[in-house]
Amino acid sequence: MTTPKNTPASSSTDSPSTKATLTFWQTLVSVLYAMLGVQGKKNAQASLEEGRIGMFIFVGLLVVGCFILVVALVAYLAISSG
Repeated sequence: MTTPKNTPASSSTDSPSTKATLTFWQTLVSVLYAMLGVQGKKNAQASLEEGRIGMFIFVGLLVVGCFILVVALVAYLAISSG
């Protein structure tokens, strides 16, 4: 007996489990664009399909925390200099 030649070879690139995920920096850029409201629908959809929700939550909290610290620092410097 011979094996058929039309059988698909097992390929790791065709597997849905090896889907590419966003890196930290790509997630950061996506979160910053989303917070500014300038991310297009196509990029937003691609980010949501490739990203992980936990990473988006972590980066979002990190960005908001940094924003609050910067605003508090600017307010402190403005009050202390006047």
